[in-house]
Parts: sequence; structure tokens; C-alpha cells
Amino acid sequence: MKISEVSKITELTKRAIRYYENEGLINPNINEENNYREYDEEDVNKLIKISLLRQLDLSIDNIKDIINKSINIRNLLKNHVNKLEEDISQMEKSKTLIESIINDTSNIDSEKIIEKMKLLRNYIDSNDKQKQGYIKRQLQRIFPDKFGIILTLRFVPFLNEPIDSPEKEKAWIEIVKFLDEAEEISYPEEIEKSFENISYDDLETIMEGTYKELNVLINPTKEELEEYKKKLIEFMETSSKDKEFRKAYSELAKPRNKMRKQLSDIGYYDKFTENMKILSKDYKKYHENLIKLDDELGLEYDEEGFVILKEDL
Repeated sequence: MKISEVSKITELTKRAIRYYENEGLINPNINEENNYREYDEEDVNKLIKISLLRQLDLSIDNIKDIINKSINIRNLLKNHVNKLEEDISQMEKSKTLIESIINDTSNIDSEKIIEKMKLLRNYIDSNDKQKQGYIKRQLQRIFPDKFGIILTLRFVPFLNEPIDSPEKEKAWIEIVKFLDEAEEISYPEEIEKSFENISYDDLETIMEGTYKELNVLINPTKEELEEYKKKLIEFMETSSKDKEFRKAYSELAKPRNKMRKQLSDIGYYDKFTENMKILSKDYKKYHENLIKLDDELGLEYDEEGFVILKEDL
């Protein structure tokens, strides 16, 4: 059956199906005559199972082990139940603390109440770290200004992994420390104006567009990658031949290039992005694919931000 039929039966998007295929979770046959993928009932059943396991917040690696039968699904589900019980216990503690604050007759600013609030905050934070989207939520909370918004917009596809290992915990602490101590950025006037009247709905739309754009280099199909290369080469050719286009694009790119220079000066590309590779498998994959693509096509960027061939430098 075709991918559209499989999508309808499993209620998964075509992109999700391709992603699971790229991860080696399913292996549909390829029709030699038209090069189309042909899915069978076994693929459909696997995808339904994968979808359920993902809803239970199991990692792709764990799901691979289940599919390959190297891990017993019942044992894994038992472990998941144990984790849920831990979460429930944590929530009960939080609930008890909240009720204690509500019922305490002390002044709301008293030392006793403040200590309870600190304890509650730590309980909530500890529990929240294990959930998807923690990094995005915390960036928006810790840096509620334009800087936090820009970071969230830039990295939206990569901020959904939980902090579930000591290595990730260390990388997250390094990121927050770096961002908090970094010099203030002077935003170009054009960027300042763009944030003046932006709404929450506008941000959601921009995030969705950014996700689609960057996701092409996270888990691209062969066709998507070829299309991306084609557009990149077309842009490069147009910018080198059409002087008016180059001039107009150069003007539009000036604010972005100013921001890039400031970010580079404060060590953003060394400290922030290196730790992002630890926090997000997808970001690491995206970064590796981008470098691979640049090397494959022999690309560099000139001072104005235009993509050019290395031999043209």
C-alpha cells in the first residue's frame, strides 16, 4: 500500500512515517519500476506500536530494542509504570507543599513561607526536567526578553528533549550560565521594530515555519535533500549574476549579519552551540548534515552572508 494509505490507517503524518523509516524502525519494499515505497501489514502494525510507545514517552533507542526483540516489551512497560509512579509521588509532594502554603496562616512574605516556596520550586523543576519541551519552557522563563524569544525561534525544533542524563544537566547549566553572564546585545533597529507589535500567534507561526525549514536538514528524505541543494545552488547563481537582487538581499541581510557578529563576539557559537549538540540529538544531526552539505557542494559564506563556492574566495 502507498504511504497515504498507511498515514490514514496509522493516523501518523507522512513525515513521521519517513522519519521512522530513516531510523530503521520499518523497512518497506521499493518498487523497482517506479521507485515508490510499498508498505505491507507488518509495517502498519509496527507503526501503530511505535506510535503508542512514543505516546508513552519511550525513546527511539528503546523502541528500536523492542522492535528488534532485544528488549522485552513487558519489562520496558513495567519500568515505565515505575517511572509514572515516581512522577505521581513527586506530584503528591508538590500538592502537599502547595496545600501547606495555602493553609499556613503566616504572612505570605515570612521566612517560613518563602522556604516552602523554594522547596516547591525545586520539586517542580526536578519533575519538569524529565518532560519534553523543558528547555524551551525554561529559556522563555529565564530570559523573557527579546533574547529569549530569538533563541527559542532559532532553536525551536531542537528544544523538546528532556534533561535526562548528568551530561545533559551539565550542558544545560553551562548554557544558562553563559547566557546569563553574556554581554548585552544591541539589537539592530530593524529587529527592534519587528518585535514591537509581534503577537503570540505570530510567534507560533514563525516557529512552525522555522521548524519546517530546519527539519529538512534533520531527517531529510533523498528527494528533500536534492530539492534543498537545488534551491541553494539556484540562490547562489542568482546572487552572483543579478546585481539588483544581490543589492536588495544584502540590505535585508544587514541586521542579521550585525546580530551574527555580536553573537560571535560574545562566544555564542563556541559555548552555546557546542552544548546544544549535547542537549539535542537532532541539533547535532542538523549541524553534521549542514557541514556535510557545505563540504559536498564546496560552499562558504562571504562577508555579506552570501553562499559562494570555496574556489571563488
